Formats: sequence, C-alpha cells, structure tokens
Amino acid sequence: GRGGMGHVFKARDDKTRAIVAIKVMSQKLTGNQTLVSRFRREIRASSQLNNPHIVRTLDAGRVGSVDFMVMEFVNGDQLDRITSRISAIPVGIACEIIRQAAIGLQHAHEQHMVHRDIKPGNLIIDWSSNGRGTVKIMDMGLVRLNDDSEEENSVTRAGQVMGTPDYMSPEQGWNTATVDSRSDLYSLGCTFFRVITGRVPFPGDNPLQVLMARCSKDAPSARTHRPEIPESVDNILRRMTLRDPDARFQTAAEVIT
Repeated sequence: GRGGMGHVFKARDDKTRAIVAIKVMSQKLTGNQTLVSRFRREIRASSQLNNPHIVRTLDAGRVGSVDFMVMEFVNGDQLDRITSRISAIPVGIACEIIRQAAIGLQHAHEQHMVHRDIKPGNLIIDWSSNGRGTVKIMDMGLVRLNDDSEEENSVTRAGQVMGTPDYMSPEQGWNTATVDSRSDLYSLGCTFFRVITGRVPFPGDNPLQVLMARCSKDAPSARTHRPEIPESVDNILRRMTLRDPDARFQTAAEVIT
C-alpha cells in the first residue's frame, strides 16, 4: 500500500520466516523535519504498546536518510472499506467492533497516549483462519505523548488543526495540542455512528462546515437514520458524542462496560 508518508511492503523475516509489514518513509519527504518527527513519533509510540487490539511494531531503523518501521502483518480489511461495501452493518457486530477498538484505546490511554485520529480508516479487521475478526488500531502518526512537549510543539504548531474533521472532537478543532483521552472517545463515537448508520453524524460540503456544526450542537440520534437500533445502544452512542467532554464517558473502560 501507499499513503502520504510513504509505502508499506509485505515482507518475510529471513530469521523467523514470519510475514511482516514494513512501512518506509518516502525519500522525498526526508528533508521535511516535521514529517520526519511525526514518523519517528509513530515508531516511538507504537513500540511502547502491546495489546491484541493495536497493530504491533516489531522493529524500526534507518537506511541512509530513510526511516522505516516493521509491523505485524494484518490479514484483513480497513473498516472504511468494509463500510463502503456494507451500508448497514448488523447492530451487534457494530457494537463488537467498537468494544474491541475501545480495548485498544484503553491500553493506549493507560500509557498516557492520545491517538487523535480514530476513524474507520485507522481501524483494521484482522481475519483469523477460523473466520473470526479482531479489530486493531493502526497509524499512531498523530498520537499525543505526555512526555514530549518540545516535540509536540514542533509537530503541532499553534492554531494548526490535525485530524479528520468528520471524526474530530469539538475540542480538537479548537486546540489539537491539549486534547485528552475523551477526545478519542468522541472520535470512536463518530466511527460508531458511521458503522451503524452508514453515514457520518455531521455531513457538510467542506471541513469548516463540519467543524462548525459539531461545535454548535450534539450529534443526532442514530435512530433517526435506522429506527431498529435499540434505544440502549443509541444512548451509549449519544453519550460518546456529546460536545462537553465532562458529560461523555470518561474512560474507554466505561465504554467497554
């Protein structure tokens, strides 16, 4: 695969014969210190995490001026690709997807990390040989680490909005650098809304419209788009997407419960 930061290759470890994924930063970006810092931040963050619901980083290094990281190979599908094919995922399966993602988030939050870009495109379903799926969080490139304020300032300059507007919390729209773990829960709630209804909670013609909408009102009830959603599930979703962080679930563990 390829993205804005570089390429991902499927590879085989010559010593263990294990299949892995190698993410290689694009050589043309190596002169951009902000992007280099972001890539190294992803390596640093993901290497500290060890949870079945987060894509593991196995190794990292540098060849010449190019940074790379070696990750577990995930035999699966990104959630945004699944939702583009299936407009209405069964409610129970949608709940299980969000529950598993919340387990990964709880682990990251316990390590004092905030992901800051939770969305369907950063959740991948790893399919086992028996057909069961395991949800894994990927892409720690925008993670906030509590112990690197100097690096944080170089990556998130004052006034810069980072993240994905359709899934971003209102407070992240105001200040990316100061958000806490409850911002991830809002983004997970928007992801839940997308998975269970087939649409985002705040559609708009441009990112500014989307951000303004979520800063001025709470997300609508998912039942307006899909009446068969149980009220108990809708209540969980609505609490995850409240504008006021103090009114939301305060931890991913509460969402899991």
